[in-house]
Amino acid sequence: IPSKIKNKLGIIPSLNSNVKNDKEIIEITITASNVPISYSGKYYIRSGSSTFELTNNELSAFLLKKSGQTWDGVAYPNSSIKNIKTETIEYFKSLAENRLPEISKTTTLQTTLGNLRLLENDTVKNAGLLLFSETPQQFFPTCTIRIGEFKTETELITDDIIEGNLFEQVNKTLGLLKTKYLKSEYYYEGLLRKERFPYSEKALRESNLGVNPVING
Repeated sequence: IPSKIKNKLGIIPSLNSNVKNDKEIIEITITASNVPISYSGKYYIRSGSSTFELTNNELSAFLLKKSGQTWDGVAYPNSSIKNIKTETIEYFKSLAENRLPEISKTTTLQTTLGNLRLLENDTVKNAGLLLFSETPQQFFPTCTIRIGEFKTETELITDDIIEGNLFEQVNKTLGLLKTKYLKSEYYYEGLLRKERFPYSEKALRESNLGVNPVING
């Protein structure tokens, strides 16, 4: 019995043979585990009356959660502050001047990333690479924004894939939306020609924080 349980679940139970009400019984004791337990090397989760196998990203998120971690807080192997773009750090510090004055006054990359809790020893966490890396796509190839303009539901007129760190992606996307995809309305006040953009820039910036925004023409 211990061998079968170990082969299926990877745990070793405590077994005792006892007699109760003149009947011989086997008592199996399993202590609580602080890590997920697999069944034949696979992990499952219960949802209502159904059981589902966890795979790919769901499995990774499940294992991280059970270990008390989140994906963005995991250090990326073999990364270092050499992967960080100094210009983006300085840009962030200028934005943080009012809300995080202690960050805006830091003088080194090491100190800035350390204060933001984006370093683990000398290794950069995933969130740090997404925010400040020179080329985060070398670590996370699918971390891009894609904008497309469609004539119909299936006919694509044009599209753009935007790369760079998250700060660069948002700024590049706003620039493309304003110059290529969305048409401004022009009007006159007296002799002055003015431009009225069809959407609030704040609303567009919020939409860029989502995944794969698509503009339908």
